[in-house]
Amino acid sequence: MRGSSRLVISVLVFAAIGVVFGIGETARDPTFGENLLLNPGVESGSGDRPVGWTPIALPGEEGRIEHTWEDETAHGGARALRISSSDARRGIWQQIVPVQAGTVYALCGYVAFEGIVRDRGECRLQVVFRDAEGVVLRFIDYPGHDGTRPFELDFPAQLKFRAPEGAARAEINGYLQGPGTAWFDDLVFAEAPVGDIVGQVTSEGAPLPEASVWIHGDPWGAPIVASTDDDGRYRLEDVPVAFPRYIVFAAMDGYRTVPAGDIAVIEGGATTVDFELVAGDDPRDDLDVRYGFLTKAAFQEPIDVPRGAIIPADATGYPASVREFLQPDAYITSDDPGIMAAAAELLASIPPPDRSSTYAVSWAVFEWVSRTFNHDAVFGNGRDPYRDVTSGIWQTIQDGGWCWGRSFYDWAYTAAESIEQGSFICVEHAWLCAALLRALGIPARASVGSAQFWAQSAIDDGARVDTAGSRRADVSDPLLGGHDQPVHGR
Repeated sequence: MRGSSRLVISVLVFAAIGVVFGIGETARDPTFGENLLLNPGVESGSGDRPVGWTPIALPGEEGRIEHTWEDETAHGGARALRISSSDARRGIWQQIVPVQAGTVYALCGYVAFEGIVRDRGECRLQVVFRDAEGVVLRFIDYPGHDGTRPFELDFPAQLKFRAPEGAARAEINGYLQGPGTAWFDDLVFAEAPVGDIVGQVTSEGAPLPEASVWIHGDPWGAPIVASTDDDGRYRLEDVPVAFPRYIVFAAMDGYRTVPAGDIAVIEGGATTVDFELVAGDDPRDDLDVRYGFLTKAAFQEPIDVPRGAIIPADATGYPASVREFLQPDAYITSDDPGIMAAAAELLASIPPPDRSSTYAVSWAVFEWVSRTFNHDAVFGNGRDPYRDVTSGIWQTIQDGGWCWGRSFYDWAYTAAESIEQGSFICVEHAWLCAALLRALGIPARASVGSAQFWAQSAIDDGARVDTAGSRRADVSDPLLGGHDQPVHGR
């Protein structure tokens, strides 16, 4: 049984942020608090200088890199910040913002780039925290980009980070190390929205005072911990809103530690999570079992998909052995109204002559999933101050893997939930792709990192549609086994 806390409260979260995906959209805008940046859309200014933004060339490189208040390329409005270099010079568009130490912030914005050569340059968003004397306390370097890509929301998975002790101000940087050109527009730097997690810890129905309750993994660089009062009640305060995958533990000497997962936080509200502890030793004192297995499989290229294969009007047009892969299940929720609506919109985006073509429909599904959704891998490495403990990747690999001792199936998103969240991991990408294909009449099954589907002349292994890389995926012609150059850059 999956964690009920997410299933109960996620509807409230989704309703609050109003998530709607349309064909052709590439990401949903994150929900943050008040934007602390002046002139975030860079529309105001005079001459060659936008209000609030300062062009900076690093020492020794003054005059060798071009900063432009661009009026030809923009994401929104008529202007954007542009940096260009013909060699390996470095430049920054910068704004300085006062901050409060210990507060969790978020930065996002739209970034485009052109002609940035891999291993010779990159562009990125960046935050530098300094104290009141100007001493650098911490760098937050967002992942770098190279290649060529039009404007897209950078890190729409809502990367967050905590201002370190002593922080007084933050430098918000659009950064380029050339050669190449980068554009930045519609930036947001804001306090992350927060809510509380509350509840009661009991044993055999009686409250347990002085029990410890905490969020697993020290989210965004600091522990979030509480103790229960005389009535066994606790409150975890100011928990940043993130994906509904928080894990909370309750513990007390003489009792078994109990986890609760799949917990969402409601902005400005309180999520209730109660615990019932059982007397005894911690389970790890009794038994700690890890297992693994080895398998050998010959590598095979994906089969060619006959471009002339037609989707049967009747499921009996497929061999009986694959008809079961047209049916919905608990995770490949092809009968969900949201999945069916997305599938219908995808079908409508295909030229009418191709709407019965197995190849054309499967390609449309693959391309939309790959271009639209993000890989939920913002988890840090134990040192990074932005460790996102709600990341699906972090929950999969932390503590040796398989989140808090539960099966992956206990906490992963269904295909329908994946569309609502907009960022998820490889298995969930496969479930979503398979669900859309099934909703469109193409038998499909999921495997880790990919979906497989069958053309009309079904073959045992089907054809592989790899969406695991999400918007960083290679969108060339994988249905025919081709993996060439990525469309969007990195």
